[in-house]
Amino acid sequence: MSRVMLRRQLLGRAARLTAGALVCGLAADAAAHPYHASLAELDLNQETGALELALRLIPEDLARALGRLPGVARRVELEQGAAAAPLAYRYVRRKFLVTLPDASAASGRRPVAPRWVGMEVSIKAAWLYLEFPLPSAARRVALVNRALFELEAEQLNTVNARTARGHTSLVFQRGDPPKSLTLR
Repeated sequence: MSRVMLRRQLLGRAARLTAGALVCGLAADAAAHPYHASLAELDLNQETGALELALRLIPEDLARALGRLPGVARRVELEQGAAAAPLAYRYVRRKFLVTLPDASAASGRRPVAPRWVGMEVSIKAAWLYLEFPLPSAARRVALVNRALFELEAEQLNTVNARTARGHTSLVFQRGDPPKSLTLR
């Protein structure tokens, strides 16, 4: 289990609510919250070389976004984790991108395929966990975090990254280009 997920599980256990309360919370109008922001924790695991992502989204916003995926013509109930997890993975792998330099690619970049680790949902937060395996020679990646941009024009997505080079924060707004992150 990744360090990020373990940390999130320990913090999340204290805040967990029953499924009934979650259903009531997700039924609330999405406009009920005045801010539109996500927070991502991205850690470079020195042992495995993978980037470990913990992405926090507001549950009702994530449910709305999943319901808009192609082929999904229904409201997604996040508390049904077994059914919602594949949709959440499909969504986040399209919205949170990690790319490596690659001179042979037409764009000059090669996407890194993420591995799904899991998700946790409470009344206040939906945490999505992924790992991006990187080659040991990787020194720099480019990041894109477009989560929920299709729902809110004012959406801000912050990525707090911890690498061998230290800590940095990257903020993404609609229309931003990929942002560089030095790993080592």
